[in-house]
Parts: sequence; C-alpha cells; structure tokens
Amino acid sequence: DLEAVFEKGPQGPPIPMGEAQALANERRLDLKNSFGREQDARRKVEVARNALLAQLDLVAGGGVTTPPRRPFDFDDVELRGDVGLLLDLPLERTLERNVYVERIVASLRAKRARERTEDQVDREVRTAYRRLLETQRSYEIQKVSVELAERRVESTGLLLQQGGATIRDRLEAEDARTNARNLLTNAVVDYAIAYLAYERDIGVIKVFEPDDELPPEPPVGFPAPPQPAPDVVVPDAG
Repeated sequence: DLEAVFEKGPQGPPIPMGEAQALANERRLDLKNSFGREQDARRKVEVARNALLAQLDLVAGGGVTTPPRRPFDFDDVELRGDVGLLLDLPLERTLERNVYVERIVASLRAKRARERTEDQVDREVRTAYRRLLETQRSYEIQKVSVELAERRVESTGLLLQQGGATIRDRLEAEDARTNARNLLTNAVVDYAIAYLAYERDIGVIKVFEPDDELPPEPPVGFPAPPQPAPDVVVPDAG
C-alpha cells in the first residue's frame, strides 16, 4: 500500500546488497562492454596463434582441350586434371610471432581493464548503498526534528495564551519549525536522489522517453512530502 509506505517514510534500500551486486554484474552496460572487449582480444589471440602453425593446402585443377580447327566440337576432346599438396612449413614466422605476442599483451590488458571495471562497479554499488542508508537516517532525524518543532509551537502558543511567553517566543518557535520543515524537505530530496543513484548503479533504472506515459504514482520506497501542521491561533495582545 503506497499510502502506508508514504506515512512510514523511506524503508531502506529496495534491493539488498548481495542481490544488487549480482544485478549490477548482469545489467551494467559498461561491464558488458568490458567483457566483450576481453572476448574479442582472446579471439584475436587464437587467430594469431593459428598463423604460426604449418599450413597444408590441397590444390586441384583441370581443363578441356578441343581440336584446333573445331573448337566447339566436344565429341573429340582431351581431358586433363592434376591434384597436389602445398605445404607451408613454419620456418620463418617472425612477423606472425610478433603479432601473436602483441595479441597476448592486448588480451592481458583487456582482462585487467575488465577486472578494474568489475571493482569499480562493486565500489559504486556499495557507495550508493551506504548513501541511501545515510539519507534514510537523515530523513528519520529530520522527521523527529519537525515533530519537536511542532510541539514547541503548540506549547509556545499555549504559554502565550496564559501569559507565560511573548510574541517573540512564538515567532522564534515558528521560525524553528519552518527551518525543520525545510531540512526535512531537503532530506526527502536527498533520499530520492540517492534512491535513483542506487538504481542507476545497479543498472535497473528505467529512463522514460518524451512520449512515454509516466507512472501515475511515485515508486514504492519514496516518502510522502511532509505535511504542515495547523497553525495555533495567537490571541490578540490587546
């Protein structure tokens, strides 16, 4: 129920860390590209290695000879054919050997680049996870601050009615409440940004095109915007 989720505020990361890392390894495009480059480099190593091997080719040929004065007389023709083997021994493969070494070096570089990308993706997911938890805690703290500020306004209003507080005390309490609400709003925005960043780093965020129909409700997990409490009526000092 979305309303219940909004009332409770952020519920923490929607996807646990372990599952998030597995999804990132599966869906992150930069990691897929890194794996693809490594596979391409490995294939090039195999091609270069095959170039160092001996090559044996089967050569076959044939022809037809007709009489000189009757070139289109196929009743009296001579058929000939030949078959042979062409062996290319790997006696001189300096150029191919240099290419092979270059391909091996390129393959090792691609492997290291893929490993660095994996580590980077893992760090990004962990950082986004911690940031989401931090913004959730910040929201909870600011929510308590708003509740305290509301109580202060109420109590100051009652004291003002009984002559135990001044207009200045009431105005200061209202300013504190406004500041607390603003900080709560900032906490909500920070949580929303951290939520999107977490989904982005996992690779599950959905980007809407201009013509797409946006969802009618916010995603599950986002808090409801803070609702202002009713103001306390201040009696006329006169």
